[in-house]
Amino acid sequence: MEGRSTESGMSKPGREVLGRVPNMTKAIAVPPFFRLEDSGNYRITQVQRTNIHNLMQQAMYAAGVFDISNAKQRTMNLLEKEKNTRGFVEAFETPANLMTLTKEVGEITSSVTGGFRDDIRLLEMLQNAPAGIYYRL
Repeated sequence: MEGRSTESGMSKPGREVLGRVPNMTKAIAVPPFFRLEDSGNYRITQVQRTNIHNLMQQAMYAAGVFDISNAKQRTMNLLEKEKNTRGFVEAFETPANLMTLTKEVGEITSSVTGGFRDDIRLLEMLQNAPAGIYYRL
């Protein structure tokens, strides 16, 4: 059928848009550099992962920081700004590499944020503990 798309892996709205254009396929509509298959070439190294983790911890535990809800975006902005000095030039070269980096930063953000919340709970618990009770950590 002309104008119909049977492209798998697309959302219903995406298939509807492709269906409106005669002979349009996903392969034509989506340029090759946006395809996720290309992301298999780029990997975050352990040194980069450690660098992201340290950067996140510094940002969260900095004095005067009260909002951690946008930590991922702040970290991504800082990595892009300092990509040459922090070793992330390749990560910002293609959209697929950027998606890989964004996913990794998201996972690290979740980990660091969870640890930060645990630290706050522990600190609150210790501050509210009766005098003379010691906690072994």
